[in-house]
Amino acid sequence: MKSEIMFGRWARRRLAVVFAGLCSLVISAVAVPAAPAAADATRILYGWGYNASGQVGDGTVVSGTHPVPVAGSTSDITQVAGSFDGSVALRADGTVWTWGAPAILGDGSVNNRLIPGKVLGLPPIKHISVSSFGLHVLAVGVDGSLWAWGLNSSGELGDGTKTDRQTPVKAAISGTIVQAAAMAEASMALTSTGEVWAWGDNQSGQLGNADYTGPAGSATPVRVIVPDGIVQIEAGRRFGVALRSDGSVWTWGDNHFGELGDGSTVDKRLVGTRVVNATGITRIAARFLHVVALAEDGTMWAWGSNEWGQIGDGGPHEVPRRTPVHLGLQGITQIDATAAGSVAVDTGGHLLYWGLNGSGQSGTGRTDGFLDQPTPINRLSGVVHVNAGFSTLFAMADPIGVAWPITGYAGKCMDISGANPADGTQVQTWTCNGTNAQQWTISGSTIQALGKCLDVNGANPANGTKVQLWTCNGTTAQQWTINADGTIRALGKCLDVTGASSNDGTPLIIWDCHGGPGQHWNT
Repeated sequence: MKSEIMFGRWARRRLAVVFAGLCSLVISAVAVPAAPAAADATRILYGWGYNASGQVGDGTVVSGTHPVPVAGSTSDITQVAGSFDGSVALRADGTVWTWGAPAILGDGSVNNRLIPGKVLGLPPIKHISVSSFGLHVLAVGVDGSLWAWGLNSSGELGDGTKTDRQTPVKAAISGTIVQAAAMAEASMALTSTGEVWAWGDNQSGQLGNADYTGPAGSATPVRVIVPDGIVQIEAGRRFGVALRSDGSVWTWGDNHFGELGDGSTVDKRLVGTRVVNATGITRIAARFLHVVALAEDGTMWAWGSNEWGQIGDGGPHEVPRRTPVHLGLQGITQIDATAAGSVAVDTGGHLLYWGLNGSGQSGTGRTDGFLDQPTPINRLSGVVHVNAGFSTLFAMADPIGVAWPITGYAGKCMDISGANPADGTQVQTWTCNGTNAQQWTISGSTIQALGKCLDVNGANPANGTKVQLWTCNGTTAQQWTINADGTIRALGKCLDVTGASSNDGTPLIIWDCHGGPGQHWNT
């Protein structure tokens, strides 16, 4: 009964596939600034997490536990919206690019696309939004028009029909649109006058117009009953969230897991109701079953489901937070939410994540079931904006990630002998000491330190071949994969501590993967 309440019709079609994938491994619309962030030519877009449909955009379908660069030139990307099986990006020139599963590509494709491709037939766009479940996309034009494509079984595209669209169509909505937000099978739009309109499925009252029409909903926009002066909207699975200019937050729709934050246990509300306690809010982000909010003092609030620790207070997972919880974070500048996780950026450009981590959404190399408190993502620095999809995350950050120690057998660190950057220098284990010889950066599929790459001598895949430092050259001898089982692999072999010795100076080699303690690494 619980999963049917949580996921409804979507569950019957996709839930088993989704969470089987999440458990065996792993950014609705994403929360974004009211205007897209300015492009920064010195930074690039990284993605990580669940990637079965190519939604990370790195040209593979391998889920990643560390941030990797999205393919192509990405320095001018100002916003990314992610779904369960696809991603959409907005460039500074107003063009829209997509990758992942066909439903959101917007170009009539029937196959997955693993790298970004341009959507044609759109005017210059200023804001994008994607349903968390990958079913439809909304794009707001610079001219205030609204465009949509994808599935349309409940009229969520807003064109007055229930016909699926593989390419963009203009939504039939009046007024100047400034933002849009996509629910599971419904949509919302915010006008320049602060009005909120909604259309599509209404089985949980998510249209917010006091008229419960159930799944039949409305294929044409209806006015959501909330106070005037709304400045931002966000969409959960079947609930809406609106931020007012006075810093108050208003919610409507489904409330089985406290999504509305009003302290009640009613199953739904048909009109906007004010969230209790949270005041002075400047930004909101909502996803599947929870909401996070950023206050003007740089602190955060969260409410709703906590089944995977996505609230971040370290408390019981089985108990929904029906009123906002104030998190012990300071200096936060940006926020977002995955389907079952939360992410934040602080004033120093550092990234924090908490929640479901079955496919490495934390970006730490770990694949714990969940993290119930904020955890640093240390592989990125200089983060200027972050966006989250269903179980995939994106961040615009400095081209080279933060250097960090890699520890292995007996807690020893991967170390460059004598801190010598010369080609051919032995890589070994040594007592961790914080020196530059032990500070490693993961960049794409390379592992780097002292300006050189971790390299298999002579690209020889034989057991016992030594691992060394060498000038980065892009060969297979320098292409490493960091795996959920703790192994680091190249040329089909595992990085290994010779003889599983705990002695300082023990050389690193490659060897057939066997699961022994000398082949387990913490990145």
